[in-house]
Amino acid sequence: LQLEDKCLLLVQPHISSIMASFTSTFHQQELARTLMCQGDATSMTRLRLVARGQYENFRGPLVECLLSKLRRDDVHPSTIQALAPASRKGDTEVVGAIAARIDHASQEVRKCAMQALVAVATRGDACAVAAVATRFEDSDWRMRQAAVEALAQVAAKGDTGAVNAIKARLQHSNNDIRRVAIEALALVAEEGDKDAISALTLQMEEADCNLRRVALLAFAQVARKSDATALVIARLTDADCDVRRAAVEALSLVSRGSPDVLKSMCSCLEDENWVVRRCAVQALGELGRKGCNTVFAAVMSKLKDPKSNVRRAAVEALVKLVDKGDTAAISAVTALQADTDRVVKRVAKEA
Repeated sequence: LQLEDKCLLLVQPHISSIMASFTSTFHQQELARTLMCQGDATSMTRLRLVARGQYENFRGPLVECLLSKLRRDDVHPSTIQALAPASRKGDTEVVGAIAARIDHASQEVRKCAMQALVAVATRGDACAVAAVATRFEDSDWRMRQAAVEALAQVAAKGDTGAVNAIKARLQHSNNDIRRVAIEALALVAEEGDKDAISALTLQMEEADCNLRRVALLAFAQVARKSDATALVIARLTDADCDVRRAAVEALSLVSRGSPDVLKSMCSCLEDENWVVRRCAVQALGELGRKGCNTVFAAVMSKLKDPKSNVRRAAVEALVKLVDKGDTAAISAVTALQADTDRVVKRVAKEA
């Protein structure tokens, strides 16, 4: 059936149950129901227009009807889904009404309200920013994560209100909420924001390893590259392997392969955790320069690593670090064609 036909079926009560199966057209269904409740002679014409997404001529009355439904305590998610496409971008009345529903008891209503705010609010809208920020403390982890993504879309880079709302939650008693706030700060704060950098630096000292890891990656995004390197290198020796892995990844963000960074990265090749070793090999493949004997020798040594994932990463890194025809690299990689791991053998043959 065409979308228009699906909407028209709504006016036939005896097959309305069939329409319930069209879950992907909730907002068209809600618009159709709203229009048919008007009961005037133009309802069918309007209904056809809605089915085609052409409702500009009667946007005002339609939005007014949907807003009336939105303000009811028993509001249905489909009402919000219908309101977003029917509204004009930046309509402050609509934004305010949707924001008022973002703390609704129903998780589905809260989710639809957040999605609608992203669609209707203009970037930097203070009402939308404040509403989305409240969901950092939502009881559902999916809503908390969605709030981070939504805030990045409704808040302008460097938005003072957004940054302050985030920073206020960095000392929350719930570490999951603090983690979400750290991720949001990385997306909203401007590069070089001293207050944000200071706040993230403190989070990097927390006892919780997950907070240190997330703060480290956020710090690498917010701090100016020249100021971040030393602090990130210091985290290469963190007690937690996930933090050390994050430090390797962060160095790839803040450095272009300075000698100090490459030296620190090479030291990670001896880490007790194979994931850290693999990340270090991959980073050296990206940051190292052809002709650098120190990096070449370090990566070559990992061709004999006890972990196959590390050996495979070493082969792939060597391809980037040596010129075609390098006899030492060819000899070492050829030996891996007899490796016990089939993936390593395949990568060695393709190299």
